[in-house]
Amino acid sequence: MYPSFKILVVTTNTVLSQQIQKSLQSDNYSVETVKSENSALKKNNESAFNLVICQDKLKDKSGFTLLKKMEFQFEKRNTAFFLILRKYSKEDVQLGLEMGVDNFIFTPINPKALRNKVEKLYKKSLQFNYYETPRFQEQFYGSPIPMFFLKDFRIQESNKAFTRLFSTIDIKKGNFHFNDLFDLNGNQGNHLNLRKLENGLIEHCWLDNVDCLGHPRQKCSLYKSVIGSRDGTRILTVLLPGSRPVADKTMSVSGEKVKTSVKKQDVLQTADDSVVNLTPREYEILNLSATGMPLKQIAAHLSLSQRTVEKHRSNIMQKTETHSILEAILEIKGKR
Repeated sequence: MYPSFKILVVTTNTVLSQQIQKSLQSDNYSVETVKSENSALKKNNESAFNLVICQDKLKDKSGFTLLKKMEFQFEKRNTAFFLILRKYSKEDVQLGLEMGVDNFIFTPINPKALRNKVEKLYKKSLQFNYYETPRFQEQFYGSPIPMFFLKDFRIQESNKAFTRLFSTIDIKKGNFHFNDLFDLNGNQGNHLNLRKLENGLIEHCWLDNVDCLGHPRQKCSLYKSVIGSRDGTRILTVLLPGSRPVADKTMSVSGEKVKTSVKKQDVLQTADDSVVNLTPREYEILNLSATGMPLKQIAAHLSLSQRTVEKHRSNIMQKTETHSILEAILEIKGKR
């Protein structure tokens, strides 16, 4: 059971407040309302909100002022900020975008448009919050696949499978840097991917043919994914023995020839198809996703639209009762 999506509405207009609350009536949302900047600041200090919806004018205060005062906590908690504008103003919109407003709501309120905006944010938050839930903790520690978290490229947390692999080393929180345990062997592709990941240019990548230090004859592949958490950004790393399966096929993406990473057999195929009843196309998309291939490339490779690929991914997550494609991969991988 996921925690509710917490929304704080800041407005002096009682009718407007009621309209927003009525529009967002859902078991998924918890909506609280305050009428002043000071009350909003107090509420935000007491509890972390997923979304703050603020009126542009609060008596003698401005919604922009409140955003500025909450900015630090918003970044730390990954809180979104919607600004209510009584009428469209190009200057207000430009200023809001520069200050980091995530979306705008115009009066009179359009209930359907408001629900759609909040629903999109809610779905994103599920993936963000998933890594903090008991379900993920249970899956993380109980998985037969070695996994660990990095923060500033130091190992902060690892599961039992990873600890067993490095049983000869006393891995303590924060004591070991990534380079203390893994050698990229001068592989320029790996180094480039790692630098892109470090600088926020990509959110996930594969590192191939990596040496596990302490296991000189054992090579592995590492799948690294950047995730958000309440204490900042971390990198979840999944370790798979050996190399990723690579076929001889190539595909064209934006004029470039890119090797696909799928053999004839499925990379992630359950021993009992009845356990997770995916269609052949869904298996295909799941397997391509498991290789770290971006959504845009999957769509080009399969001659599908990105929207269709997103729909298939959504179906996969629904059938596996998961909330991210990475969780779905781990769920099916664990049932092999």
